[in-house]
Amino acid sequence: MFYCLCIYGYLGVFDPTRATWNILPVKPCPAFRQLGFGVPVLMTEHEGGIFVILTCYSKKPSVFRLNLKRNVWEETRELGGLTVFASRHVSLTRAGLPSEMRNRIYTSHYGPHDMYYYSLGDEQSSRPPPMFPYGSVWVDPPHNINL
Repeated sequence: MFYCLCIYGYLGVFDPTRATWNILPVKPCPAFRQLGFGVPVLMTEHEGGIFVILTCYSKKPSVFRLNLKRNVWEETRELGGLTVFASRHVSLTRAGLPSEMRNRIYTSHYGPHDMYYYSLGDEQSSRPPPMFPYGSVWVDPPHNINL
């Protein structure tokens, strides 16, 4: 399954095995009510759990999780021990990382006032390393190579 979040907050689902598109019967994500022009809204999925993250540059991010049983988006301050690596182009979610990395959102660097990571649990954040390039993209490397 592939998920697509449109600019109006509706969530589409593409099932490649059936070659079908559907719009889920869920009201638009509340993140879209808080938007200003150019504010990145990021989406990621982990084992069927869908998260939408509203990043506001130097402000703390808002995180919404889709509750499919109730068909509503719920704001959350917890990722259940997951770690999100988010950028405008791709967002990846990982489980089982070291405890100091859990429940954090790592963002690619959009500009000089952005955060590198934000910890939802203790609301701590960090600026990017000095040479961290703007507009980076997170990738999942092949598992058959040694880095």
